[in-house]
Parts: sequence; structure tokens; C-alpha cells
Amino acid sequence: MFAAPCFRPVVHPWSLEAIDFYIGHELGHIHRKHLSWRAFVMPGSLLPIVGPKPISRLQLPWRMGGRSAIIGILAAIAIPAHQEYQDRVRNTSAYSTAQPLQQQVTAYAYDNQAWPTTMEELGYAQPTLSDLDRGYEIDIYENGLIGVEVGTDASGESQYIILEPEVVEGDISWVCFGQNVKAKLLAPECK
Repeated sequence: MFAAPCFRPVVHPWSLEAIDFYIGHELGHIHRKHLSWRAFVMPGSLLPIVGPKPISRLQLPWRMGGRSAIIGILAAIAIPAHQEYQDRVRNTSAYSTAQPLQQQVTAYAYDNQAWPTTMEELGYAQPTLSDLDRGYEIDIYENGLIGVEVGTDASGESQYIILEPEVVEGDISWVCFGQNVKAKLLAPECK
């Protein structure tokens, strides 16, 4: 006895539901690292070309193969680019928030001939400055160093934007750099 095959419901190829399905499908391949299997699955990608012509709309996904690949490639490029953009915005915002703190640490050091060790010494009620919406936290460390924790990297290590004071001939200057943060994601003043 013949069993009817199980097919996804037929939808118009340019409907939002179809596009969502194709993008999700291609992102699934990227997430599962199937692109590294390209040499093994490449012959299968030729089947729609050399195989029989699709005979019904139930075989629509075969016809959409090229479009879904293009959508998948665009998504593979756009999603990481958007993530980098969000990281740059967060890091620049965190740096901008730390700028007034840098000036306060400088003034405190000149007035007291010592570095502040806590945020409370600078007049803040909380031990750290946090922006939970943007995902960063600012604190003061030894020798007036200002650390802005902006997240964690892939291995779970904290990522910091660091503002470090330097005393040269009685004057305080500041150096900004990243720790475990890609240089392209830092504010321009920290590169």
C-alpha cells in the first residue's frame, strides 16, 4: 500500500511565512556547521539540475533552492554585521559614560594626592555604575584605573574597556584600551 509523503503545506514562494522558513532553514545549516560539509553534499545540490523536472507545487522547495541559498547567505552576512554594530554602539556608549568619571578621578587625585579606591569616594551611592539595558558596568580599581565591563567573549572571559591614568611630571594623562575586546569594536579614542 502506498503511503502519502509528508510535505510542508504549500505556500506562495514570496510570502513572509516562506521567507521566514527559508532564512531559518539556512541559519540552521550555518549554526550546525553544515557548510564545512560542502564537499560531501555538493553532488546532492546538483540533483535539481539533473533530476526530473518537478511535477507539482508540492516540490516547490526544489525550485526555491537558489533563492533560499541567497537569503541564507545574506542572513549569514547581515546578522553578524548587525551584532558587531550593536557591540560598537554599546562600547562607545560605555566609553562616553566613563568620560566624566575619568575627570572626577583626575580631580580627586589632584585634591587628595591619592587615587580613589571606590565609587563612593567620588560621591556615588552605588559601588558601580551600571546600565543594564546596554549591558555594561563601570568600576574603579587600583591606582585610579577605570574598568568598564562590556560583556564576555566566546570563552567566557570578561571584556573590558580600560581607562588607565599615567602620571608624567606631575600631570595626569589617560590611556584607553580594550582587554579581550576586538579593536574594531572600541570607541575611536581607545584604538
